[in-house]
Amino acid sequence: AERETCEPQPEAHLPGDLLCRAPWRTRWSATSRSRGGTVVQACALRVAAYQAPYRPFPAQGGAELVAAYLDRAQTEGVEIVCCPEALIGELANESDGDTPATVALSIVEVELDAALAPLMGWDMTIVVGFTERGVDGQIHNAAAVISDSTVCGIYRKTYPGRSACVAGTQLPIFHHRGVPFGVLICNDAHYIEPARVLAARGAQLLVVPVHGGHRAEKESAWRARGTNVLVARAVENGIPLVAADVAGWQGERVCHGTTTIIDSQGTIVAAARQLDEDFIVADVSLDGVRGGIDGQLFGSANHSVTEQFLALWS
Repeated sequence: AERETCEPQPEAHLPGDLLCRAPWRTRWSATSRSRGGTVVQACALRVAAYQAPYRPFPAQGGAELVAAYLDRAQTEGVEIVCCPEALIGELANESDGDTPATVALSIVEVELDAALAPLMGWDMTIVVGFTERGVDGQIHNAAAVISDSTVCGIYRKTYPGRSACVAGTQLPIFHHRGVPFGVLICNDAHYIEPARVLAARGAQLLVVPVHGGHRAEKESAWRARGTNVLVARAVENGIPLVAADVAGWQGERVCHGTTTIIDSQGTIVAAARQLDEDFIVADVSLDGVRGGIDGQLFGSANHSVTEQFLALWS
């Protein structure tokens, strides 16, 4: 049967003062916080990010690289693992003449399942980037969400930029044992709308596969921005974020790596080594905070500002 991409859940909105009522595992910590007279149970989720070596395109496999770290992740109680954009097959350098279709995999046939086999059966959720060939023949920059031995959903990059890849149109909410989370891919995080939609739909975590490989001059100019946009998305939505990048040199191209775990206040709680393969683990708090310091996700405390913002697209 055809595996479909997950549709957004329109009723997934969570109130700002939501108590953590999900069936949290015993290894998660919980502390009480007081906010405006309401006691909020803050739950800590252990997440990890794998920073992969920058490989030549096209590359064979990719899943076995992160699989080497999953025994450690399981021992340390990691719940969600983020892997880089296009870890499976590598990212096509289209300005150099590479074609994404060269490494595209079908989600209907056995191609994707075979490529992801080393990531199946682990007691955690794994998000990994790949290039998808749709049933209509269109090519998408995508991420697979793996739970136990199943690809439970696919996210397609909504802002692929100047690419032969077709933009995705859906912003689904995925769940890990009761924790709602959203996925962005690299350039998606440079726009405010995708993360804000996911937060409004109830996401308590953003998982962001990234591939920051560029020619050295461009990579140097964009390096700070690559990390800062991730911090911005976490802060403006009041939710933590985990991002996984590649690192190293590949010919004239380089990526220092922006693999980070960021809390809801924008603090980088873990960061990978630059220019090297790495695997980072940290706990992030899921405390239900949304939006700015007044708790207003859309700035609805000032309707005139909200109306002017929406008018930008009218």
